[in-house]
Amino acid sequence: NPQAYQTTVSATIGEPKLTLFGYTSPNALVQLDGQRVAEQVIAGQNGYFFFDRIFLPRPSAKQNNPALQGYPELCLTSIDTQSRISFPTCLPPLPTGPFDITVGPVLLPPTFTLAKGSFLPKEQIVAEGLTIPSSEVIIYLANDAAKKSFISRLVPAAFAYTLPQYQAQADQNGRFEFNLPPIKKANWKIFAGAIFQNSPTPKSNTLN
Repeated sequence: NPQAYQTTVSATIGEPKLTLFGYTSPNALVQLDGQRVAEQVIAGQNGYFFFDRIFLPRPSAKQNNPALQGYPELCLTSIDTQSRISFPTCLPPLPTGPFDITVGPVLLPPTFTLAKGSFLPKEQIVAEGLTIPSSEVIIYLANDAAKKSFISRLVPAAFAYTLPQYQAQADQNGRFEFNLPPIKKANWKIFAGAIFQNSPTPKSNTLN
């Protein structure tokens, strides 16, 4: 006794699909870019973003090994509500095949700037930025104080940098602020990273 069943089938033909999700600062514009791939979404109030139905181009042969095929490199950037752009975060190579790929969570780095472009001597230097809400923020300071000792040992390529770390806490809106400690005049570099659910984000842009 044959029976009839109603069946609904949906499919994508010829192209694999990527689903991508992660966290950044609240209400940031998240952009995904790569060869023949350009998508963007707005993160939610908690910083969560979600890309659905990203159709990938057909894998192309790699230059160093034509027998191998791979998808083009895909990179994420975040533009926060103050129009600051994060350092790009690129995804690792994706597996090839005609199937759905899910990647996440991807943690994007903080956006980070000095409060203004120049400061007077002995003036308080303020750095501020946006990141994943309520995350721990680590500030890194680096200078070239160690260069002279290395040069004296004739190892000029091994310039070492001191990396003192300072901690701050992002509020529920993802905002954090940091007052740089009094430091002697030198060529200083500063960048930030965040810790969210015990996992670190990539580093922010480096400020000089």
